[in-house]
Amino acid sequence: MTQDEALSTSDRIMVMDQGRVRQVGTPEEIYQEPADEFVAGFVGTVNVLAGRATPGADGTAQVWLDGLGRPLVVPSGTGLDGDVRLAVRPERIVVHPPSGAHRDAVSPVNAVSPASPVNTVDAVNVVTVKVRSRAFLGDHYRYVTDLGECELVVRTLTPVGHGSELVVELPPDAIRVFGPAGPGPASAGVLD
Repeated sequence: MTQDEALSTSDRIMVMDQGRVRQVGTPEEIYQEPADEFVAGFVGTVNVLAGRATPGADGTAQVWLDGLGRPLVVPSGTGLDGDVRLAVRPERIVVHPPSGAHRDAVSPVNAVSPASPVNTVDAVNVVTVKVRSRAFLGDHYRYVTDLGECELVVRTLTPVGHGSELVVELPPDAIRVFGPAGPGPASAGVLD
């Protein structure tokens, strides 16, 4: 049975690694609220971003990624401080219209269509990324982009060319925060 089959046919799933139980839960819990990086990478595609956290205000932390000029804001129940790894699924990343675009110019499922472009200076976790590669997969485009020095995969219906820029938002509630690399996958990047 594949992971996709397990998600679609099971009421509860147990994810194990070398005989050790990593998480037990409903398919939704396993996919949307993975207990650790191993579980996140076990089902579906996930972006894993290595960074350094500093405590923020109101239950948040700021995570600095190499090459990104400003921090990402993430939820932090106990106050994060130090090396962390962020996990965000490509379909949870919101694509905004490019600067100067008319509100009807972009109509992907995971896009916001504001009357005017997003103010990337003041918005939380809204950044401009450069498209390194693209693939049309029928029901969506899959873009590999640069987020600072990290690789970020984005899924959207918005067609843009190689080398173009996308304005993307990583909603804080879409980001899972894990400690530094441990028993799970060893390197940051995209886990399929």
